[in-house]
Amino acid sequence: PPKQSYNKINIICYDRIGYGASSSFNAINGNKICISPPTFTSITCHDRALELLSKLKHQNSKENPKPFFLYLAWQASHVPDEAPQEYVDKYGLEEAVHPQRIFMQAQTTTLDDCINSVITYLKDNNMWDNTLIIFSSDNGGDIFRGDNFPLRGYKNSSWEGGVRVPGFVTGGYLNDNRKGEV
Repeated sequence: PPKQSYNKINIICYDRIGYGASSSFNAINGNKICISPPTFTSITCHDRALELLSKLKHQNSKENPKPFFLYLAWQASHVPDEAPQEYVDKYGLEEAVHPQRIFMQAQTTTLDDCINSVITYLKDNNMWDNTLIIFSSDNGGDIFRGDNFPLRGYKNSSWEGGVRVPGFVTGGYLNDNRKGEV
């Protein structure tokens, strides 16, 4: 709502994608949170988001709602070519002509499942109606990992395939007459 400040600002981002991420960094207060044992960063980001949402759910009530801002800086799909094995297995790495693409697909499916879980949590815990989600990417697919067809170009190019990215706004807070609008 206008003129309303956020009760809590949470930023979740990691110093590296894959299994090697050693810490989470909170850009607001500069605190680092060590990750042990190392897990795939999309899953770590998911777990941290659910942990924060659980705390925020208990701090809020219908009588005393406290808005918060949560920024999830998921980095998938990205190098290095790593993904949870259960996701890699879905795409047949052994038969792959371009193994990099298999890892990209596995990372994207991992990310899809993590996003779905966070949204399901919001809905199941009566937080969805006051939620606005803004989703965006930073660049087009890499030449060996992505498929930007029918757009020309790839990441690091000025062609549409390098700079035109998916993005959308959704959430229970969005007016019904705005849903599905371009």
